Order: sequence, then structure tokens, then C-alpha cells
Amino acid sequence: MSDNREDTPLLNGQYRLLAHLGRGAFGDVLLAGDIQIPGRKVAIKRIRQSSSELNEGIIHEMQMLSKIVHPNVVSFYHYFKLGSRLCMVSEYCSRGDLYDAINPGEPVPLSQVFNWGLTLCEALSAIHNAGVIHHDIKPTNIFLTEDGTLKLGDFGIANTLGGTEIYVAPEMLDGSQVVPADPRPDIYALGITLIELLLGGNPFIGVSDEDPLLARAEQRFVDEIEQPWAREVLLKATHPIRELRFQTASEFADAIRLKHVPEVFDLSQYKAHQIADRSQKALSNKKWSTARKLAKQSVRISTLSVSANVAAGRAELRVHNLAEAQRYFERALHIDKRAQVQKELGWLKLESGWVSHAISLFTEHLRYVPDDMETYNLLLKCFYLKDRYDAGLELLDKIQPYTQKLECFVSNRFLFELLAQNQDRETLIESYRKEDASSPFIRYNTEIARAIVSNMKPKMLFQEYSAPSGQKGTRENTIALSWVGLDSNRVETSSPIFSIGCQDSNDLRSQLPSVSRRHCAIVNLNQEVWLYDLESTYGTYVDEERVKGRAFLLGVHDVLVGDVPMRIASSSNLLI
Repeated sequence: MSDNREDTPLLNGQYRLLAHLGRGAFGDVLLAGDIQIPGRKVAIKRIRQSSSELNEGIIHEMQMLSKIVHPNVVSFYHYFKLGSRLCMVSEYCSRGDLYDAINPGEPVPLSQVFNWGLTLCEALSAIHNAGVIHHDIKPTNIFLTEDGTLKLGDFGIANTLGGTEIYVAPEMLDGSQVVPADPRPDIYALGITLIELLLGGNPFIGVSDEDPLLARAEQRFVDEIEQPWAREVLLKATHPIRELRFQTASEFADAIRLKHVPEVFDLSQYKAHQIADRSQKALSNKKWSTARKLAKQSVRISTLSVSANVAAGRAELRVHNLAEAQRYFERALHIDKRAQVQKELGWLKLESGWVSHAISLFTEHLRYVPDDMETYNLLLKCFYLKDRYDAGLELLDKIQPYTQKLECFVSNRFLFELLAQNQDRETLIESYRKEDASSPFIRYNTEIARAIVSNMKPKMLFQEYSAPSGQKGTRENTIALSWVGLDSNRVETSSPIFSIGCQDSNDLRSQLPSVSRRHCAIVNLNQEVWLYDLESTYGTYVDEERVKGRAFLLGVHDVLVGDVPMRIASSSNLLI
């Protein structure tokens, strides 16, 4: 078809159709001659039928692009409507796209790839500075003019968080929060594009049976690049953690020019580590609020500090904020897969009910830290929850030489022996008479064993490990409780175990029908205060959340025992 065919219908009264250039995800592309400027050819992208909202978004992006004048960005001229379809008129690049220009499957010489890479970095920098993110960088969206000039084009999905999967960054796949204005997905896609040119194929083609996130995290594809400096630059460009990637296209360009990624020591990580260390010390001293405050401060200073994220995770785990703790530990592992958090992840699994997973993680941790008594007790708790009393007793026999002075192991041995029922109950209780005098858990569980003939486990208490506080002169803690709406009913107690229910044997009683005979118990030991629901019929609620197992108490809390309201303060100097 010729420019000079006067009988050819004009598009928008100005463009004479010359040929169909191709078809893409958003529509087809036409080649047309501009009758108002003789000799000029344009590409017209005819968008498939779409919503008016999407069309408005595309028009807005095109209007922004029309303001960008750069030798390596395809010029956008204007748009018009053809019936109900939106048509975008832009510069025509006669030699087609980069994928067509090379020999598919054949590697492109390194010098050529990085010459193109430098040009594309400069083009990206221009569009990013104009507030536009491309979100679909790939060889088929990079074009060549007649004289060989490289041009970045096809902005049909700019700022829509779209993209072609084999080029998109990990954060676009793993559910991370991504904002349209973040330039780092474009940097990742350009890095993958350059790798594809160097290797003669996209590294994610042919690995469809592999987790796409795992393939991105491992970055094995970079190992095939021979030049060390090229590997270094492309490792940085395609880093799975966006904070460790080039943050701007200009940084990427500078590294290509230098043939090196400048190393800059991040002093913020040093400062974050120091504060994280202070958080860990506060945690060992049972200063819960201080530990959490310091840990969060360290993360704010450097979100990329492994020690800051681990400290924050531990602080949240200790006060039973499980979702927050998991978020910090996952970030630490994302930054460094070697982060030693098996114990903490096991603890999270345990508290979430994944007991078998927890056993595996605790066992792995003990391979590296075989003298961690707290982890042995956590492993015992797993056996307790799984009713594996013989396995628990076997573990206690193995570690007995190292645990004789730790009360929790003595108390839990008594608990396991009671539940295993390997000997007469009264004989067993009598054999622990000496320990009964010093252990509140043995006294409490003895009382339950004598009161309940069968199915006594729901009312019993497993003693958690509680390392002595590092503070000198630590005093016993006194808590305060009161039923809401009753006058002069404030109770203060420093008892290690304080039970609530309708039976007379409880420390605090209520005869209302929603309160079980032994409804819940407060464990107040060594600066830690926990509220346990004893599998009560109507449940126990702390600040409107039903207690599943136990809840950590720090400060003043509104508590429902059944449907009976009360307030509990973890320290008697707090007003309730």
C-alpha cells in the first residue's frame, strides 16, 4: 500500500494506513503516513476495547510522556478515538524492536550489551524524573530507528503495576506493597533484559516448574556471565531485595561506566546494630517496653540491618505479638538467609499450633547451640502438647545432669509423670513432697491431680522456661485485679499462680454461670505475667481478643472471664 493512494481512508482525517505492524496485549499497531507532513510515518497503537477509566489513565500517562524530549525515548504525538477505540500516535522506529534486531538465541557481545544498557539507563532516568515508571521493560519494548538509535517505547501500561512475568521484580510477585512511583522494578527488568541479551535467552524461560521467587532469590543466572565486573553490576541490578538494588537508573548507569559497583559502608547499619544490642540487654532484664522501643528505633535507622530485625522480632515474640515478630524474622531472613533464627521461628510455629514444624526447627537450633536450656524446655512443651509424655521423659533423662538447678525441668518432669500414668498417682505425689514445698507449679498440678480423676490435662499448667532477670535486687512482682462494677473489690497478689473460677479452691471466685469451676489462671513469675485460659466453656478474653492458650499481660487490660468483666494490671502501681 502506498502513501500516494488517495482513495485510502484517512484515520482521524490525517493518517493514511500503510500496513499492520503487529499485535500485542493491548491492541494492534498500524503504520500510517501523515498527510500533513509529507514523508513522515507514524506508528498508531489501537487499544482494544477497554473501560473509560483505563483509557483515562493511559491518556494521562501519554500526556506526561509527551512532555519528555529525549533522544532515546519514543516520541508520543497525540491520541484520537476511532469509534470506541483509543488510538495512540507516536514516533515510528523503522528497524523494529530489539528482539527482532538481534539473532534470537544467540548471545550479544558484552560491549554492545552494556553500550545499550548505558543508553537505556539514561532514558529510564529521564522518564523517572518526569514521574513515569515504565513497568514493562523488555527487548520487544525497545526500538531501533533507521540510523540505529535505541529508543525506549510502548508505555501502554506505564504506572499500572503491570508487566511481563519473566521480567518483573520479586516484589511484584510475593505480595509486597509496591507503589506505582517506585522506579526499582524498572531497574530489575532492565537488568534481566541485559542478562537475556548476554546469554541469548531469558533466564526464567524453561524453569516453569521452579518457584519463580526462588529462581529470583538465588540469582544463579548471573553465574553464567564471564566478566567479573559485569556479574557484579548485574547482581546489584537484579538483587531480589529492592533496598539492595540500584535505587535509581543513574546509579545503574554510573556502575556501567565505572565497570564496578562502588562500595559505600553504611554507617546507619552500625548504629542500628548498637541500638539492637541495647534492646537485647533490656530484654534479658525483662524491661519489655524498653526492649521493644529500642528495637523499633534500630529498625527505623536501618531496615536492612539483620541484627535490628532479629532484635525487634525477639522483643515482639517475648510479649506474644506473634504476627509482628514473624514479620521481622522474615525480613531478617530475606536480607540474609543465614540469619540464625531457627529457635525463634520454631517458637512462632509452636504458638501458632504447628507443633511438628516447631520440633524440627528446635532440633536444628540445638545442633548449633546444644546448651540452650530454654530450647530444651520449648521442645518439652511440644511433646506435652502432642501427648508424647514418654518422649518428654526420655529427653529429661538425657539433659538431667545439666538441669538439676532449674525449677521448670523438675516441675515439668512431675507433670509428664502424672500424665504418663506409669505409677500410682498418690505415690508419685508423695515422691515429690520435697519439691512441692518450693515449686508453685508442682503444688498447683498436685491440687488438680487430686481434684480431677480423669482428663485433668486441660486444667494443668506447663512451666515455661524463665531465665532469671539480669537486674540486681529484683523483687517479686505484685499484680492488681478487680471485678468491674463492684465496690472495694481490688485484689493485690504476688502469688506465682493465681486461679480464677467458681470453685472455692480458686484464689478469686465468681458464682456467675458463665464462669467455669476453674476458668483461668495468672502466672506471675520472674517479671513475666501470663493469663492462661484453662479450656473454659465460655472462654477468656483480653482486650476483646479470645485467649488461645495464654496471653501476655503488660500494663492494664480489660478482661472477660466468661461474660464477667474485670481489669488486671501487670503491676500494682498501675491504676485500674
